[in-house]
Amino acid sequence: MRLSEQVTLGKRSGIGEDSIISGKVTIGDNVMIGPELMCYTTNHQIKRTDIPMIDQGFSEMHPIIIGDDVWIGSRVIILGGGENRKWRSYWCRRGCYP
Repeated sequence: MRLSEQVTLGKRSGIGEDSIISGKVTIGDNVMIGPELMCYTTNHQIKRTDIPMIDQGFSEMHPIIIGDDVWIGSRVIILGGGENRKWRSYWCRRGCYP
């Protein structure tokens, strides 16, 4: 498991094996996370099509908030950014996405 120093883990919460959590991520209370979760708060820049992505650097950091009483299954990828990126339990069911 690789966790950023900026990860905050709530009471009675657990993170599955082989997970990678990068950047500022807040995990609430009573959260169950399966193995191989990947959380990234930055991404590759893709604004210009005349410059290869690898040469454009990274976006600014967008913190991720995972609310209380959330279950996240195995092999899930969560990216920061966008509107209302607070994960709640009713968003983590099969077929439902934020």
